[in-house]
Amino acid sequence: MEKADKKKLWRQTLETIKLTLSIPTFSTWFKNTFIDSISEERGVLSVEVACPSTFTRDTIETRYFGLVQSSLSSAVGKPVNLGFVI
Repeated sequence: MEKADKKKLWRQTLETIKLTLSIPTFSTWFKNTFIDSISEERGVLSVEVACPSTFTRDTIETRYFGLVQSSLSSAVGKPVNLGFVI
């Protein structure tokens, strides 16, 4: 997937996430995140989201994993395997 497509997909995903969270919470945890990589194997899309710190990654994984995964799945129209990187 091209860089512009990754940015567009992440913007769509963040717009959905933003509807669920308060503005301060959204800004704290998602402000400096982006899609680092996307791959597809046997029809299954895998997305890695880059986070600015270990603390941010751990918090998003613990508190918001389901929200991020469902928002991404909704944006692409199929289930997504999700991972986070620093």
